[in-house]
Amino acid sequence: MKIALIVKEIEGGGIQKSFLTLFNSFNKYGIETYLFVLRKPKKLIINNKKIIILGHKINLINGIKLYFYIKKLKIDFAIINSEYMGKYIPLNSNKKFYTIHVIWSERIKQNISGFFKKISLKIKYNNKNLIVVSNGIKNDINENLKIKYKNIYVIADPYDFEEIEQKSKEKVPIHNYIVSVGSLLSVKRHDILIKAFSKLKNKNIKLVIVGQGNQLEKLQKLAKDLNLEKRVIFTDFEENPYKWIKNSKLLVVSSESEGFSRVIIEALYLNIPVVSTNCSPIFKEEFFPKELKPFIAKINDIENLKETIEKALEYYPNYDRRFVQQFSDKNIIKEYLKIFK
Repeated sequence: MKIALIVKEIEGGGIQKSFLTLFNSFNKYGIETYLFVLRKPKKLIINNKKIIILGHKINLINGIKLYFYIKKLKIDFAIINSEYMGKYIPLNSNKKFYTIHVIWSERIKQNISGFFKKISLKIKYNNKNLIVVSNGIKNDINENLKIKYKNIYVIADPYDFEEIEQKSKEKVPIHNYIVSVGSLLSVKRHDILIKAFSKLKNKNIKLVIVGQGNQLEKLQKLAKDLNLEKRVIFTDFEENPYKWIKNSKLLVVSSESEGFSRVIIEALYLNIPVVSTNCSPIFKEEFFPKELKPFIAKINDIENLKETIEKALEYYPNYDRRFVQQFSDKNIIKEYLKIFK
């Protein structure tokens, strides 16, 4: 069996990390897998011949190259995150699977452009095999977007816990901090986090924001305006975010919307307290520990987020950490093999 993974880019946020982990995990468990990337990474160094950077700005050129690669390698199945590339993959529709990682109805604006975006999604995913990372996304597709797919499968993103454990042992140059890990996009609401952070009673603790994105300059200016230049640290893209999580006092997710929120599972695996806004459907899943639900803050509420962070810094309960093992890459690869068969 040979598998192709197709993604726009592999450095940045959770989706990119998930595809890279999926690629490594398939190969780790003996399944020959190739990762096709549309955009050339800016900082990540690629030393694996099975990671193929198509690298053109024009989709047609990328598509033609992808077409011939799939033919040459005799690929059996394709897992596609960049849905517009599906037409260039010369496989039967039953062998192509499209992944969705976000709750689209929460990302789409309620205006004319949002109306046309919904229509676009219906066309793109019509009669397709879909893989979604949470039941919340599945419900959104059924109830809000009303997409007429061929099949839909709920398969969470994989986690290589051995790699996470190993990389988390690296040292960091900063101590006594809370951390946020994720792309610097408006939906992540790092501005809300910085404002909440500015109100904390503890004026010695720092905030480390790990990630890159188009909101960087705005967030840096906000930190400066609040006289927090020395207490808010931006690390830019980080190939190993686990060391920052492991050495932190607390991980904070301040997003408006998440399809799953990969970093929450990573932090809980590393036994680091988590505060999150009520942005992810995983909080409604049975597996999520009820002991941690008091540490879910309101979305876009500066004061409530501040209070929840202070509560978590003072006390965080014990919980059964074994639930994270269901997301191990070994278990997730088994789920993929079931649908291929």
